Order: sequence, then C-alpha cells, then structure tokens
Amino acid sequence: MNILVTGASKGIGRAIAENLKAVGQVHVTGRNEEALKSFDSAGYFVCDLANEDELIQLGEFIKENSIDVLVNNAGEYIYGGIDEVNLSDLNHIISVNLKAPIYLMNCVVPYMKSQRFGRIINIGSIEDFPSSVSTQPGLIVFTVIPNSASSNPAAFERPISPAFVEEYKLACASPITPEIEPILIILPNR
Repeated sequence: MNILVTGASKGIGRAIAENLKAVGQVHVTGRNEEALKSFDSAGYFVCDLANEDELIQLGEFIKENSIDVLVNNAGEYIYGGIDEVNLSDLNHIISVNLKAPIYLMNCVVPYMKSQRFGRIINIGSIEDFPSSVSTQPGLIVFTVIPNSASSNPAAFERPISPAFVEEYKLACASPITPEIEPILIILPNR
C-alpha cells in the first residue's frame, strides 16, 4: 500500500507518517527538505501547497507513485483576530487548507477507482480558529458528499478534526473505524 502524508516534516504529520510505516510504503511531503530527507520514507516531495506550480507537480508525484492512501494533514492558520486578517493571508489559508486538499483528492481518486480501493483522510484542527471557520466546512463538504453521492465509491473518505491532544489521547469528531485506526496514534504531550 502506497501512502502519502502531507505536512509530514514535523508535528502530527510526521508522527502519523512514522506510524503508517507499519502498514505500507510511506511517502511524505512538506516545505522543509532537510526534515523530509531525514525521514526514512519510500519517497518525498518538497512542496509549498500554496504554490500552484508545486501543487501541480505534487499531483504528478501522486500519480507516478500510485497512492492508495492520502492523508491531507498539512495546514496553516492565521494568528490573531479576524480584524487582523488581510486578503493575502486569507488567500494563503484557503490555498493550503482547502484548495490543496481538494486538488490532491482529485489526483488520487482516479487511481483509487481503478483499483477499487483507497482511503482519503483529511485532518483539520480547531486550534487554527478563525482559519478553520473559513476552510473546514468546505473541506468537510468535499470529503463527505462525493463519498455518499457515488453509487460505487472507490475511496473511503473521512474528515478528522482533533479537538485536543491530552495525555496521549486524540479526541476525534468522527467515529473511529478500523480504516482510520492506524493514524490515531500515540502523540507526545505538547
């Protein structure tokens, strides 16, 4: 099984990628090349998800590596109140937190359909409020609706929104199923 984890150069993304090595060939992506190189992965791709050219190249990487499982973990947020948000910040957040995951889902689904197997897991956080208010509802719609609307879904898609991480526990807004159990890992205390 070929797995791609975005935002895997540090934090939760790296921990998810590390855990998923037990179930498949893990490919990682992020902006920090040194961190990606230091990860013992099946492959890596340096990418700023806000950069459209790099995002398109990542889509090609996905197709070349026959990705069965996509974990959209990368995310950015705006520090400060809504009155401090400028249009550039808003465009950046929407590009990373909404446009990129939707585009990457678009890239993996054809292969998943051809294999009649696939998993898409979209990670979001209430930690990034108010950014999450602008992007998470849209990502949830693109996660849940295509899966339920298809008469023959190839991919199991699930949004996960960690509410908090406390004493090695992950509180999750979605039901825990065997398909997503491998990513619900023991996380270090902050």
